[in-house]
Amino acid sequence: MLSNGNTRPEQLGLGELFTHRVYAEQVGASKPARAIFEHAADAAGAGPGECLLVGDSPLTDIAGARQAGWRAVWFSPDAEPWPLEDPAPEFIITTFEELPPLLAGTA
Repeated sequence: MLSNGNTRPEQLGLGELFTHRVYAEQVGASKPARAIFEHAADAAGAGPGECLLVGDSPLTDIAGARQAGWRAVWFSPDAEPWPLEDPAPEFIITTFEELPPLLAGTA
């Protein structure tokens, strides 16, 4: 899990879902800076191409991830059209129920 500090999974009852948690204050950089994505990949022992970010912010989440070489899924619950030219997410979902089958098909 990668956060600029405004998301704490334990407060949402999701803490057990994440093996690694990286917060901007730990790294000294926040999304969309490449450094926070590199730190998270290193913490997970993964290369950029092995990492996938699911986020709701086109600029900080998706563009940051794509520019760092990560795969990205944009969570758009209102089914808004993608607002940026580049870099686009690989996938767009409107519910989290769409995520498990998507991940199973892209592993």
